[in-house]
Amino acid sequence: MDAVNAWLVSHNFETTISILNVEFPSSLFLALLSIAPLLLFRVLGDSSSPSTVVETVITKDRRSVMKYAGPAPESSIQKSLNAAIHAPNHWLNEPWRFYRLGPKTRARLGEVNPDKEKAFANVPDMFIVTCVPSMSMKTHSLDVSKVKWDGTWGKCALEDHAATSAAIQNMMLSLASNGVGSKWMTGAMGISPSLLLDLVNADPNDEHFMGVIFVGIPATPTNSMKVPKRKNGLGGGIVEFVE
Repeated sequence: MDAVNAWLVSHNFETTISILNVEFPSSLFLALLSIAPLLLFRVLGDSSSPSTVVETVITKDRRSVMKYAGPAPESSIQKSLNAAIHAPNHWLNEPWRFYRLGPKTRARLGEVNPDKEKAFANVPDMFIVTCVPSMSMKTHSLDVSKVKWDGTWGKCALEDHAATSAAIQNMMLSLASNGVGSKWMTGAMGISPSLLLDLVNADPNDEHFMGVIFVGIPATPTNSMKVPKRKNGLGGGIVEFVE
């Protein structure tokens, strides 16, 4: 510290500094200032690493939200849709369809199920998501878009279903990473899939209903919500090593 004080004096700096009327050696202040970035990096480094951020969004921030404070920023919604279409899908056939519901369609939801009209009205944004299943490739054609689905859940149709589920999860995780809440609704809508498809003019012979996605700024931040405890977690035979 003597060398630091000598340097301060030689450069016309005060050897003490007053903070809240308390005198501190300037050398001590400089020493603390020099290590502050290292301490900050130590504290924030792990929590801001990409792997930790992803894990936090998946296990904590992405929660099912029913109560909303307002609409989500349009930029967050567009980012979530872009994330959705990057889900894995065989032959890049993009089997998902996202229908964003406008005021007229939203009003019809309430007419179909009056018991939930108020609940629906409190959701800022809604999407009906469908899957366009493809036929199993009995004749090995790479252009699955030209092979019409026959209503059976063969190999390719099941892959399309899984891909669309992955797209929905991508969408919700992206929303959660931007502080936006969401909820994946199916039977709890109290409206049959055929009626929901009809609302968006989707042909049930071509598209399979996957769910309604609620979107909006949550009334309670999702990162402060209680995370439901998994019944089995990683035990109970859920994860096993098979040699």
